[in-house]
Amino acid sequence: YKNSLKSVTEALEKYPTIESVIDIHRDAIYDAKNQKMKLVTTIDGKKAAQVMIVSGTNVGGLPHPNWEENLGFAVKLQKEMNNSYKGLARPINLRQERFNMHTTKASLILEVGSNGNTLEEAILGARYSALAFAKAMKK
Repeated sequence: YKNSLKSVTEALEKYPTIESVIDIHRDAIYDAKNQKMKLVTTIDGKKAAQVMIVSGTNVGGLPHPNWEENLGFAVKLQKEMNNSYKGLARPINLRQERFNMHTTKASLILEVGSNGNTLEEAILGARYSALAFAKAMKK
């Protein structure tokens, strides 16, 4: 996160109207038999990877004055995702670390599916998340 913070800071300086920084990952989840888990929901007859929103805090000791606003945005986004696309959003993961979420008031991590999902499922989950994100930013 130290290396990516440099890139984020440079982008925010170059484009000061940026309101949100999204860090996109995929989760790695295994069951009790050490097999990859597949996180899916069905939307319009197609399987899409479920998405988990990760929101950070200042508990880890690094300054993060916006963490409550970020969490509020995470809740708004989760609600929009599930209202628009039933079952798309998993429960929010509130973490002690800030990651690079202190850079804006609407920053978060999106875990799109898991290492058990297909590329097509991940792309579809990301696409639906982006559409919900655009709606949430307008509200």
